[in-house]
Amino acid sequence: MDTILNMLSVLGLPERSQSVYVDLLSHGPSAARTIALRLGIPRSSLYDHIKPLLDLALVSELETGTKAVFAVHDISDLDRLVAKQEQSLALLRSEFTKAKASLAEAHTSHAEPRIKFVEGKAGVAALLLEMLWDTKSEIKTVWPYEAMLEVLTPEDLELFNRKRIRQNISLKTIWTGPKPGKQHLWRGGDFKVERKSAPAKYTADMAYNIYGDKVSFFSSVGEQYGFVVHSRDFAALMTAQFSALWEVSKEGK
Repeated sequence: MDTILNMLSVLGLPERSQSVYVDLLSHGPSAARTIALRLGIPRSSLYDHIKPLLDLALVSELETGTKAVFAVHDISDLDRLVAKQEQSLALLRSEFTKAKASLAEAHTSHAEPRIKFVEGKAGVAALLLEMLWDTKSEIKTVWPYEAMLEVLTPEDLELFNRKRIRQNISLKTIWTGPKPGKQHLWRGGDFKVERKSAPAKYTADMAYNIYGDKVSFFSSVGEQYGFVVHSRDFAALMTAQFSALWEVSKEGK
């Protein structure tokens, strides 16, 4: 019955109403007094629990002789209602996706700059994936390869890459610090990745990533924290710095 209960929950039915539905499904048509006795609830309040089921036409009230009984109308109705709700949610999400860009632009045009902090490896890993939610087409990143491998696991990076490819997001990256001794970060090669190596004198162990009007920073494993600055002006400043570093960096081989 767990599947039935989960479907009833999706429809927003209260637990008592769910119990009534499952009881009728198990025992068949029953009078109010019988249902109340089986569930251990006052008969006077039973109708309050049945009404949501009647409203959705999941349960019918039938006259048999001198008394009324309640019965599950057709179990297929439950599946149809859940499917209808899923379609409504899919349509709502589709409409939201269309409106999201204009809503975000209207919000950020007068929003104050914001900063969000996270701590620990789990927090930084979550921040890595969060970038994909806020990226339309490209992420620019300055990435200390060896330092970040101590902060993020290969599994974290592979998950990020799979989602990035699925969303068709390109990556423009500058590797810093010691050369990693490999051409590709991802197993099976790279997809929509441009990479350069920074000059040897640029040895910062902190990574930063520019996407839209946000810039996120990942510290080394010694400090284990990250933060995001949500500011159009700051993102423009960091983009200019990135472009300057890109010009003096060497193409990856």
